[in-house]
Amino acid sequence: MNTIDEIWETLFEREMTASERRLMENIARCSAGDESTLIASAVTVHCLYSTLILDPHSPVRLIARIGKALEELEARTSQMTRLVGEAMSVTSSLKDGALETRRAFAAAEGFARWQRNNRITVFERNKMPEGSEYSVSLDIVGIFGAACVASSIVGGLIAFGIGLMLIGV
Repeated sequence: MNTIDEIWETLFEREMTASERRLMENIARCSAGDESTLIASAVTVHCLYSTLILDPHSPVRLIARIGKALEELEARTSQMTRLVGEAMSVTSSLKDGALETRRAFAAAEGFARWQRNNRITVFERNKMPEGSEYSVSLDIVGIFGAACVASSIVGGLIAFGIGLMLIGV
């Protein structure tokens, strides 16, 4: 009776790989060493191994490539989830800033409405000859200060938005 190695080398003129050897040894144990069964099994094992393992377009290699692509997809999905979370927090802070700006504009609008209704004199002619020709009331100084604060808040929000756009968030 021929050994598995002799049958393999006679049929294929090469040595068996470790996985082919394991399969052939298991088949030899099950077939009780019948030579015709071993030859048919060797041809089957060789064809399957060549088709499924060695062929670059085999389903086994295709599944391995699909598995690798799925791992990459999972990594990119987790990265996108992290980026979306960061974008949500930035959007939330921008929303809060926009609400504060809206409140400030509403307050400024209310103040302007009040001022229009009360008709405060901003500049009045100084009737005394020793003073300057025009005097500024304290109300205009307050209005100017409020306008400066409101414009600095709006400018800060715009600069913050531009900064976020520049860093790509």
